[in-house]
Amino acid sequence: MLCDRALLGTFVQGKEQVNKPTLTKAAQEIFGEAEYKDPRRQMSVWLLAALLLMVFATVLAATYYNNKEPGRKESQNVPVNIIEPLKTPESLHLDTLQWPADKSHHISKDMAFQSLFKQWGVSYKPEGNVNACQQAQAHSLRCLNAVGSLSNLRQLNIPVVLKLFDANGKEFYTALISLKDRIATLVVGTETKKVSVKDIESHWLGEYTLLWRTPPNFHGDIHPGDKGIAVQWLDKQLSLIQGRTTRENLIYDNELVRQVKKFQLTESLVPDGVVGTQTLIHLNTAVDSRAPMLSSRPAYDSSTLRVIDESLSRDGK
Repeated sequence: MLCDRALLGTFVQGKEQVNKPTLTKAAQEIFGEAEYKDPRRQMSVWLLAALLLMVFATVLAATYYNNKEPGRKESQNVPVNIIEPLKTPESLHLDTLQWPADKSHHISKDMAFQSLFKQWGVSYKPEGNVNACQQAQAHSLRCLNAVGSLSNLRQLNIPVVLKLFDANGKEFYTALISLKDRIATLVVGTETKKVSVKDIESHWLGEYTLLWRTPPNFHGDIHPGDKGIAVQWLDKQLSLIQGRTTRENLIYDNELVRQVKKFQLTESLVPDGVVGTQTLIHLNTAVDSRAPMLSSRPAYDSSTLRVIDESLSRDGK
């Protein structure tokens, strides 16, 4: 009874522990103020209160121990698997994109084209009267000079020469031979370097030159209605990609136009049915095992091809 009154008083006061004044007041209320003031009575009360509090504390401790969450003790010893953070270009050892200090900027263009030609398995000889694009034609290759973005280069998926600028605004050239998600491989002078894609963007205004292989007897874009060796070549390339048989004595007719548009759509090109430079470059990388690429090509998704085929059939193209 004394403990109950003392605990009630403690609760009313908003305290967590029973103190002496609270216990004294509880005893006075239980035993009466006169009896409580008797020294012998006080001693008996205090001994009784102390004994009751010890019993009460023991019961509380036992209740807490028995009711605590099962398995909590064991869970403290379970090892935690630490997942290592994904490595970013900043955490990898990457090279700095800059022209070698011991080499002249003037030779960078010839050195870059030497590296680009090497990707095609042919040699390039710097000569004053025959430039790189003229030398490429002797190997059934053509140049494409353009301005674009890294997204364009990913789509073309073919090595290029980049025109870059250093911190002082001096231009220099490098060969881009590999392009991953955030890391690119360049040949700078005679050194192969792995650099951050962001590093390229900070030195590049978009100018590039690439090489691509021409079809046999090539005289320009292939249009509907054309016929000859180039059209036969076109049908053969598409048959290899689309898994069908080739046709003989072929004219670039409506059926072949439909197959060309199907290929253009799968390559994210404008489906105009005209086989120009962009379409020929994509045919190169899709079929020609000799053609170098910036990254491996993903396999064609059969479901995507089927949807494109159905769309072209529905539109009558």
